[in-house]
Amino acid sequence: DVILHNNITNNNSRIIVNYKLFCQKISDLLNEYNSSSDKFNKFILTLLDRLVILPIHCESEDDALTIFETINNRGMSLTDSDIFKSTLYSKTKDKEEFISAWNDLENHEDLFRILMHIRRADENEKGREIGLRTFFNIKSGNLNNIDSTMNSLKLINKISQDWPKTNKINILWFILETYPNYYWKFPLYIFLHKYGKLNSEGIYELDEDKIIEFESLIEETVKYFFFKGVVYNSGTAVKDTSFSISAAIAHNQPYLDEYKKNIKPGEWTVFSSHITATDTGRCFKGLLYLTAYLNPKQDYAELENAFNSNVHIEHILPQKWADNNDWDKDCALEKLNIFGNKVPFEWKLNISATNAFFGKKKEKYSKSAIQDVQDLTNLKEWTAEEVDSRHKKLLKRLTTFFGSFKNLKN
Repeated sequence: DVILHNNITNNNSRIIVNYKLFCQKISDLLNEYNSSSDKFNKFILTLLDRLVILPIHCESEDDALTIFETINNRGMSLTDSDIFKSTLYSKTKDKEEFISAWNDLENHEDLFRILMHIRRADENEKGREIGLRTFFNIKSGNLNNIDSTMNSLKLINKISQDWPKTNKINILWFILETYPNYYWKFPLYIFLHKYGKLNSEGIYELDEDKIIEFESLIEETVKYFFFKGVVYNSGTAVKDTSFSISAAIAHNQPYLDEYKKNIKPGEWTVFSSHITATDTGRCFKGLLYLTAYLNPKQDYAELENAFNSNVHIEHILPQKWADNNDWDKDCALEKLNIFGNKVPFEWKLNISATNAFFGKKKEKYSKSAIQDVQDLTNLKEWTAEEVDSRHKKLLKRLTTFFGSFKNLKN
């Protein structure tokens, strides 16, 4: 219809885009041949002689998709979501509505990974994680219910973008985003998928009592994942617990108990040793953000705004320093990167503070919404003794926060 009658109804359609591309290429070729009909006829005959169009008859759409995937794998690889999209598209009745809904989604691969874990939790599956394409393969039946799948993807998409969270939830979510793997996401998304909904305006809603419950869940999630992250500095230490707590949430079991069940004897000693020495690997940034959250004088709304404004880690004693100060060089190097000498600080203020010394930076510190930064303005100078004092204060906050793991007997 497009070729014979030039019937173009949707200029954004891939078919139309491709059609226009070929028309342009043919036009360019004619120009190259100076509109010579003989040369163009030779080109057409070459295509007819050498181009083979092979029809493949399939008994079902599933067979067609399988063959398409197999053939395409010999060329440019399709993403997992490309395969899932074609499967869903083949099963839906209203093609245009499906395409519109699909295009409204973002980060399709991530959405399907979360959906896979929601389905696994529903099936009480706590075993080894498998690949997306294996889980959602055509014969598994996991994509048969189009409405259920698309509704779940829309819900997950909205949760991943934005929803009316409390300040506390936003702060803790921000901290978890610094964690070195993504297994913390699954219990949270499974809870929010199970108890939340999209209203008529497409806004995600969660009942007040569930918001309070979720605050407890996300705080315990921060506690468990960062504890294990400091002890093992490895993602494998948290996988099984993530799967177990996900299944417990899905099946209305006491899910928070799963975190404490998976704390092993001796881990507290290792954890305490590592944070005392600021030997926390990839968890350092998140832990420093956590200490700011744990400041008893911190206003959560202001901290949330500060975190959203692009925060960086500030060295209170700067990394570049001159010899004309009261610090001994060896002492400075020893204290430079411990918790006590670092603080999260808004990037705009941090840039203007540059590498100036403490007395000059206090003016910028006074403008910060982060209470830990504000507290520095009460000091006259920044000495090794002040670094050690602040370090101990931050360690006390952390050990108190993680303290419920201290005396567990497994």
